[in-house]
Amino acid sequence: IVWANVIGFTLFFLTMGYFLGGRLADRRPDPALFYTLVTIAGASSIFFLLLTSVLLRTAANAMADVNVGAILSSLVGVIFALAIPITLLGCVSPFAIRLGVRDVAEAGRTSGRIYAISTWGSLLGTYLPVLLVIPLAGSRLAALIFGGIQLLAGLIGLWLTNRQRAGLAAGLSLLLIPVAIFWAGGNIKSYPGQLFETESAYNYIQVVESDGCNYLLLNEGQAYHSFYCEDGRVPRISVWS
Repeated sequence: IVWANVIGFTLFFLTMGYFLGGRLADRRPDPALFYTLVTIAGASSIFFLLLTSVLLRTAANAMADVNVGAILSSLVGVIFALAIPITLLGCVSPFAIRLGVRDVAEAGRTSGRIYAISTWGSLLGTYLPVLLVIPLAGSRLAALIFGGIQLLAGLIGLWLTNRQRAGLAAGLSLLLIPVAIFWAGGNIKSYPGQLFETESAYNYIQVVESDGCNYLLLNEGQAYHSFYCEDGRVPRISVWS
């Protein structure tokens, strides 16, 4: 159900973006506006990445305390945080087609070329993070890298079409840098008694000390892989212990 919700909301926000982007492109087919949308989408993806990490940490703590209100409010906040960057990304494709079509006779060729480029980007976005970027840099830095690439692409386009707006956007984007650096350099998670953490290709791994024993946790801390107690006792972790 978790993945169904993630995919469902992503498709819903993309649908909204396709609809709004098409209407906006017909009303104002301006390249500067197009690159403004790309820039805002990149900046918002970085900003809301930082925001959702805080909200999800709050939700995880609330689950541990069985605080239903905090869980629901945090998850609703995450949904709305995802809405803005994904909807803006949905606006890009119809807007690009509108700008690319200068002759109705070439509409099919232009839209096909843009969708081909979009699909190639989706393929790279599917395999590159999993096979290369996340194993080398971790999930947080990978997300910042791809958000930064999108932001940079928008700023370059703005510089070519509207330098005054590009300067303003670049200045505002600089405000994200210290926050992103601070966030990327900290712990992935803050857990009581945490001794070690790392990311692998398959799992998030933690070593936690509790009640004189060290525990190896997998699957976001939900699975106890193994334990070590200096006095040789076997701790009662759950009903299965």
